[in-house]
Amino acid sequence: MREIRKKENKNQEFFDLCKYIEREIFKYDENQKLKQASCLQLRGLVNGKDFGHREYNGESKYPIKSVLIAFQINKNKILNSIQGKNFTNEISQMRYICKIIENDIPNIYMKLKNAEKTQESIQNMDTDILSHNGGTYQKKTEDLKNERLNELW
Repeated sequence: MREIRKKENKNQEFFDLCKYIEREIFKYDENQKLKQASCLQLRGLVNGKDFGHREYNGESKYPIKSVLIAFQINKNKILNSIQGKNFTNEISQMRYICKIIENDIPNIYMKLKNAEKTQESIQNMDTDILSHNGGTYQKKTEDLKNERLNELW
């Protein structure tokens, strides 16, 4: 049961990735969808390959979230690079886009992994040491009580 939920969640993340690319990159409306070959190209990005099949032993090399963030970060770069080019079909355009972001995915994955480790260390931090009030101040010298010096001031 747990594996089914995990698979459904993973599929939903992948559908969200496809929907983001349809709306933001390809500028499709609600009636248009990505072709199957384009989705396989995305699946290959997730698996760390050039072209992916629907199932890859149930494991992926990178989380879908890191691929989505890579598309979000490189959105302007992608849109500027495909603006002046004439592609024969959607598949060649998707290959071009995937080549643009495939080098950023490992870096984004490592940044997300480091952010999670940092968040865990913050949550596991002992906060008792932060509320230390410290000691009281005690003077080591005595005040001189010379009345002649008081008249000068």
